[in-house]
Amino acid sequence: SALFTTLQTSISTMSLKGLKIREVVVFLFCACALFTFGGKDSTLEPETSGAAVVDAVIQRIERSGLFPDEKGFLRRIAYVESKFGKDPGTYRNDYHGGIWQVDHSYTDMNGVVQPGAFLDTKDTTSHPGLVDKYRKIEEYFGIDWNVVEWEDLRKPLYSGLAARLYLSNKPAPIPDELQDQAEYWKQHYNGADGAGTEQRFIDDVMALERIEVCHVRLDVIFVLDSSGSIGAGDFESVRMFTKDVVEQLDIGSDKTRVGLITFSTSATVQFSLDMYQTNSSLLNAITSIPYDGGSTNTPDGLKTLIQQFDTAYGARPLSQGIPRFAIVVTDGQSNEGGGPNATIAAANSVHENNIATYAVGVGSSIDMDEIAAIATDPDSQYVRQISSFDVGELSALQNSLNRQACKAPAIVDVGQEIVNNSLEANQSSFFQLDLPQEGITISIDVMEGHVVLYASNKIQNPNEAFYDFKLEVDSTIGDLYMSSSDFLDPLTGLKKRQTTASSITVYFTIQGKKAINDFSMNTTMGDVTVPTNSASTPTNTTSTALPPVSDPKGFNTPVIATLSSVGATVLLLAAAVMVLASVVYWLHVRAKRRAREVKVIHVQPPPPPKLVHAHKHQEPHYAWL
Repeated sequence: SALFTTLQTSISTMSLKGLKIREVVVFLFCACALFTFGGKDSTLEPETSGAAVVDAVIQRIERSGLFPDEKGFLRRIAYVESKFGKDPGTYRNDYHGGIWQVDHSYTDMNGVVQPGAFLDTKDTTSHPGLVDKYRKIEEYFGIDWNVVEWEDLRKPLYSGLAARLYLSNKPAPIPDELQDQAEYWKQHYNGADGAGTEQRFIDDVMALERIEVCHVRLDVIFVLDSSGSIGAGDFESVRMFTKDVVEQLDIGSDKTRVGLITFSTSATVQFSLDMYQTNSSLLNAITSIPYDGGSTNTPDGLKTLIQQFDTAYGARPLSQGIPRFAIVVTDGQSNEGGGPNATIAAANSVHENNIATYAVGVGSSIDMDEIAAIATDPDSQYVRQISSFDVGELSALQNSLNRQACKAPAIVDVGQEIVNNSLEANQSSFFQLDLPQEGITISIDVMEGHVVLYASNKIQNPNEAFYDFKLEVDSTIGDLYMSSSDFLDPLTGLKKRQTTASSITVYFTIQGKKAINDFSMNTTMGDVTVPTNSASTPTNTTSTALPPVSDPKGFNTPVIATLSSVGATVLLLAAAVMVLASVVYWLHVRAKRRAREVKVIHVQPPPPPKLVHAHKHQEPHYAWL
């Protein structure tokens, strides 16, 4: 802005064939702003902050599969410790613990300096399991933790990894309930010498979760095992668990719809998606679900699930972009309807029908191969195993499940159109699709409002802090082409059901920016974007892209030549400024020469040369003064 003002002022009186040069400058700067290039990864930018940054860090850690479910504890710590990095003291000069406030060392009540959480993540002697975690962190993130220094934790991803590594060193598992997490935080994280209290943890978390209420539209079907191995008592616990999950959902015909299937020797539809439209009627129906007994016919339960996700039974059309979400709970290996092989085949059909599936295995008799086949990728987010139907374990599972449901994407196919979608300000819709080798073009038609699309293959819910592609559309039509080569990342392996690298799962978020945001979206195979030129490019559409980026610590970097989003933008702007400055300088020189050519006609001949005294070691010379 300052550079533009200076240039505009300095050439405000010049013109070229009647065109003010400042108008040329305005045009060039607008063109540069329209085509600003580069994605974004704020998790690797020092001293960034905010909920979007924290969510991106946690998603990256979760999708790595390096650690078990932390039950929402990591996000709560980030808020309690630094208000997601927004606390003014987060990045103070003499402290480098970052958003998660990971101490290097501390002074105990006796005045003795003790190693802090960060040094604990370096203590492979006391924690030999760290060696394997180091290897996996380097494989997935490209970060050599052996050479990471405390100062690196000013980058949010490093701070989050340090906090998670430190917690993984604790023998006691992370508890589920808020009160228990508050005690765990005080004992193992904040410490006896820390200024925090358990009540402060509880108060901060409750304040956070009051303002982050999740309002999503879902079609949800429960598929519950009611076979003889469960027993009537444990099935009552399953009923209570189902009611707890439903109580957290916003039930209504235009909000979230719920159906329920039980299976034992065969599957039974207890109620379809269109049967109950209020929380109270739905809870009463769940209370009345009968316990069947019998064998375990999981394949029939999954086949019935596919049938129930039909508009004839209350499921909304795929064109509305409503996520289809299933919750399967079982305690054993299928022994009816074809057994485990039939279960895996039926599970594949579920995935082919664009149903996101959360699989829960209970007890020691479960077949984890079946559970993994039933669940949507990745297992770290969609598979849960608990030891029993204990109310406490199911309650913790309910919290994790509700978090996942709140962010569940609608699975769409290439060529599918999403019509008449509407978002409020800062409300988001989530989608996922398998990107074919030919790539796809995403087109968004905004009838009213202003929406932003963020796309990535690295996290399920890309946002303003982390994305590979961005498309911003304001009351017009915008399109964006993505090819499979844009997502070639050597640090990301194939999915468990993916046999070739021909397709890549891409996630994208569409966020509303105005009070009302009505849009439609379409996906087309190949590049069918409208060619951009000065005559046809809409000035209220902006798209950006970023190649895959990692940030290794040390010299063994697999993608060291990759430019960061900030670097790419700076380089582009610098190039634009250099070109602009050259044009301005040329015009300025040309104008001066023309002026001098005109004036020389009226100038008297120069006076005789005058002697100029040279240096004592040089010959005198003449010059025009």
